[in-house]
Amino acid sequence: MRVNGEAFFLINFWMDFLSLLLTACLGKARFFPGRAAVASALGGAYALTAWGALPMLRRLPVLAAAALMMGGVTFGRRAALLCPLLLAAGMFLTGLCDVLLARHVPPGGAMLLCGGCVLVLTRLPRHGTPHRRDLALRVIYRGQAVTLPALRDSGNLLTDWATGLPVIVAPARAVKPLLPEGVDPGDPATLAPGFRLMGLRTAAGEGTVMCFHPDRVVLAGREADAILALSNRPLPRALVPDGFFSQEEGCTHAGF
Repeated sequence: MRVNGEAFFLINFWMDFLSLLLTACLGKARFFPGRAAVASALGGAYALTAWGALPMLRRLPVLAAAALMMGGVTFGRRAALLCPLLLAAGMFLTGLCDVLLARHVPPGGAMLLCGGCVLVLTRLPRHGTPHRRDLALRVIYRGQAVTLPALRDSGNLLTDWATGLPVIVAPARAVKPLLPEGVDPGDPATLAPGFRLMGLRTAAGEGTVMCFHPDRVVLAGREADAILALSNRPLPRALVPDGFFSQEEGCTHAGF
């Protein structure tokens, strides 16, 4: 099937974005959608040039360099380590897309099917991590610490738009000792420096809550990075998303 330049760029942009997402999942790396979009645009421009005016750019060393560039934009210092996985993910998705296009599937349909494939792969259950049972969540912020019961909640799909970090929803009363003096999670007018508001949508309803970035979060012996959203609802436990468990222990903070 023949596709025009705009469609070719869009397909490659989408395949690159999916490849980065799949790499982040399999490589247990944080995924930043904004960074991945920039990297995918660069990858799409490379593909348009290599399969257009400059075919010499199709050589494997150049392709590997392009993958390393995309990985550097998305994953930072872990780019070199994740580059082989990114190349493998890219070849898998490119091959799948080529097969679909060869079978006369419209480009839009091929992109949707590839996206569905990645969605299934990223949602496969991970073995070796605690699932739906009570856990102890320890939150450290500005020299203070609290420990509260928590539950791994596969229904919590919240991700912070600014940092790409998973969002833990915690009962505000349980973390009150960490809050600066005068901060009331139910009153936006008391918002303190380092805190901000976040729209929250759960099975229980929608609303706006305060959130902040703790210095450290430890759960079941696993230290990772997360945003803490403060809910005034009577939650018996903090709700920890699956995205928390996909991070490497000891990873650096992304910051606001």
